[in-house]
Formats: sequence, structure tokens, C-alpha cells
Amino acid sequence: MLRAAFDGLRPDQVSYTARFANAASYILKAYAGDSPYLIAPRMFTYFYGGPYLYLELQARGRLGVDALFANPPPATLPFIVSQGSIVDTTLNPVIEAGPAPVSGAVLFAEDTLGAWLTYQYLNRLSGGALSAVPSVGGWRGDHLWIFSDETSTANIAVVWRVRFSSSGEVSDFIDKTNAVTPGGPGGSAAVLRNAFTLDGDAVVVAVTGTFDLAQWQTAVTSVAAGASSSPPNGATGGAAAAAGLSRGTLLTPVPRKVQ
Repeated sequence: MLRAAFDGLRPDQVSYTARFANAASYILKAYAGDSPYLIAPRMFTYFYGGPYLYLELQARGRLGVDALFANPPPATLPFIVSQGSIVDTTLNPVIEAGPAPVSGAVLFAEDTLGAWLTYQYLNRLSGGALSAVPSVGGWRGDHLWIFSDETSTANIAVVWRVRFSSSGEVSDFIDKTNAVTPGGPGGSAAVLRNAFTLDGDAVVVAVTGTFDLAQWQTAVTSVAAGASSSPPNGATGGAAAAAGLSRGTLLTPVPRKVQ
């Protein structure tokens, strides 16, 4: 908007909505081969955060924008779904406990990926053909657990539980995940992965190295109903060194960069 003013353009001479949409599409294609974790600070902030703030400015003026510093949206979802107007969404965070590590493994990290990285995951599986809004508009919460055997970064297990607003969205998410074959488009021959339904949520289990996929799936389905998630244990050593590679287990179907 500042650039347009410097160029002598009136506000009614510029379609900022089209500008944001075109720029976002260009950046997504330009960085299609990069890790979503690496491009998020550049991609999401300006090309989804920018339009959201523009809508806020149009609806509530500068005071509305200032108020966001004190009370920002709690997740990336409102930024994604607010394409033509501000949309408020009610989240349903995943607080259920993750699986107990199988013998020889330890938990070293937990996280919430959010709507943005859930969209990036689905977009990579589809070869970049998805639109963000219908793909993650039903996202309401998720939780990610990463395990390692602490001896080799080749042995990693990832459990990702994703909550959507409808059973149809859960089924679609599971179908898209299971449609990717090892070594095929969006997949890696070194990763074994399966998605299934657990108490109405979608769960993805992925393993590398010598970890057994069926054993980890059994661990996931054996979690006591209603058990709450515990905080990360702050593991170090071999487990911590696996962090960069483990993120790629779910999200990066291209040769991974050091993160």
C-alpha cells in the first residue's frame, strides 16, 4: 500500500486482494521444492498474514490492526480461511496423550503443526494442486510426537493426530495420505507410512530405518482413552539430532535440506 502511494496510485486503482493472491501463488510455486518449515517465515507471514491484516484494516481501521498485537489469532487457520472477510473459527485442540515409545525408543519432541503446515502436507501429496481453503478449512487441531532410538538418526517414528470438523474431511485426509506409495510422487522409499481413524480423528504413523510400522500402530491404538498429552521431555543427544530429519518424514517428499 505504501509502494502504491509512492507511485501516485489511489486506493481504488489497486486490487490488493488480487495482488496478494497472485503473489502467494507465485511464491508457492517458486519454493515448491523447499521444506515448508523453511519457507513458512517468508511465505505465510506476508502472503497470508498480509491479506488478513488488510481485511482487518478495511473492517475495523487502524485500531483493529493495533488490537491484534495484544490478542492475535490463536492459530494459522483464521489467516487461511479469511479470504474475502474476517472469519472466526473455534478450535478443538488435541490434548490426548501420544503413544508410549516401543522398546528401544524415546520421545524427544512434541509439537502442533497447525493449519498452515497441514495444508502444506496435503499440497505436497497432491503435487501442488490444492487450494488452501477447502483443504484445511475444517482443520481444528493437531498434535505431533517424534521418537528416536537415540543411537541413529535413521531410526525415527512420527505420530501425527489431526482433528477436523467433519468425518468426511477425516476420510479425505486419510485417503490422500494412503494414496501415496513409497518411492512414488510425494513419497519416499525410505519411509513407511499409514493413516487411519482413531476416535474420530485422523492419525498418521510414519517410520524410517529399523522401526516396525505395525508395532508403532499398535502402540498408538493402545493409548488409554481420555489420557492427556504430556509436555516434551527435552531429550538430547541422538534423539535431538534427529529433529531435522524427522520433520521430513511427514512433510518433505524431496531431498531434504539441513534444517
